[in-house]
Amino acid sequence: MKVLPVFIAALCLFTACTKPTTTPVSDVPIVSFTNKLDRNVVVRLADSFVNDPFYLTIHPNERAVVPVTRFPKSKTLTYYWATEDLSMSSWYLRENAFPRYTSVTVVDGKGEDIVITPVSETNKLLYCLEGIDGPTNWTAVDAFKDFGGASIWDKLPVSSRNRTVRLTHTKHAVYNDGTATATMPYTFAEESNSSSRFMLFANNDKTGIVMTNDLRPLSYTRYSASLDTLFMKVGMDDAYYVMVRGRDNSIQYRFVNKTGVPITVRIGDTTNEQAYKYLSIAANGSAYTDAVLHDAAWYWMADDFSMGDWYLKTPAQWMVKPYIVKTEGGKTVREISISPARNRNDARYCLNGMDAFTQWNFVNAFDANGSSVWASLSPDKKFQRVILRFNRMGSIMGASSHESGFEYELVDSTAAFVLKNTPNYISPVVKAGNYLRMTNDLRGTAPLYTTSTDTLYLSLGGGAPYYLLVKQR
Repeated sequence: MKVLPVFIAALCLFTACTKPTTTPVSDVPIVSFTNKLDRNVVVRLADSFVNDPFYLTIHPNERAVVPVTRFPKSKTLTYYWATEDLSMSSWYLRENAFPRYTSVTVVDGKGEDIVITPVSETNKLLYCLEGIDGPTNWTAVDAFKDFGGASIWDKLPVSSRNRTVRLTHTKHAVYNDGTATATMPYTFAEESNSSSRFMLFANNDKTGIVMTNDLRPLSYTRYSASLDTLFMKVGMDDAYYVMVRGRDNSIQYRFVNKTGVPITVRIGDTTNEQAYKYLSIAANGSAYTDAVLHDAAWYWMADDFSMGDWYLKTPAQWMVKPYIVKTEGGKTVREISISPARNRNDARYCLNGMDAFTQWNFVNAFDANGSSVWASLSPDKKFQRVILRFNRMGSIMGASSHESGFEYELVDSTAAFVLKNTPNYISPVVKAGNYLRMTNDLRGTAPLYTTSTDTLYLSLGGGAPYYLLVKQR
């Protein structure tokens, strides 16, 4: 017997009374997203809503193209987007309709641009998710039987107090009543997206739950404006529970700075240019962070960018977290020691800050003798700029504004800064010579050299012309 509809009907009576700069991508715009909002958006794409998600961070009035290599064999991806503050999103637009998410398919020879436009702001995603796809965990901490009465928490058996709910981005509630767990799809009350009342329904053929932040007008005192507090009603049970959002702090990471200089640790994924967290650690100091690091990559840099491990590892290696396990005050602490590294200038050339991109403008070109040939070059040879990003992806924007992407590696050279493309991803522009190289020292090839971290030389194909690039400030 389905018991939830009876409670939903009761609730309806009082209801009636009252959310990583354009990501460098493939050269053919198969599928792209254009952000028409006045704020950054993050697009979450996946072959399903469980497996292998990846993300595009798009600034206002910018466009990002989905890398062709990210499409599965089926050529179909599901997606939704959210602003970074999670106030706007397409995640809840199809909340009570099936299929619940939109999808996009690669069609050979046909491009598609998905335009992101403003939608109503709502608090739904803020209650259900941590970030664009992280679940929220809710735990019962109190209970009442009469809407205006006293707490009955101490009178409940222990099993009845151990109630938890986990809300996932797939719109499923994992409910545990203290003895058993049930996974139930959830929907929202049919109200305006702009309403401040949050109300969620989840049920199966045995029971159901309702979670809300507002029990008025059933109880004038039962209301919460906090995103960390909800009220839960279970089936036909007369009691209702006060639920608080759980923050898992049983496991902590501690970074110990042994470099002798102040450093910053960036914690986040390898695609978004917005980190989850930054830790500033004094020389010979330490800093803690919670279990967000469990699924995130990290790297560190000295505050003057002279030392770090960003340029010593590939993005895949940023996920590696060697640590020593300790127990302190009943908590598990995973301690990571950061040791000194050799001074290098790579970050100063590639990044503006901890993870922001650098843009390099083409201003001149030279032959092997060091003589300028800029005036003789055709417009299609005068590339306008190169962009270098923290995730080892770069792009060349030409006179036609066509963007060609490439993956780059940093050569461990004590004599000069050297950046070159990898064979993993080669755009047609680079593929013409199968070689891209950016350096501050061309001596031995051409009489061109600079000591400024705001100036570089670039060659395509390994020979002249050698383009002079200046970093945009």
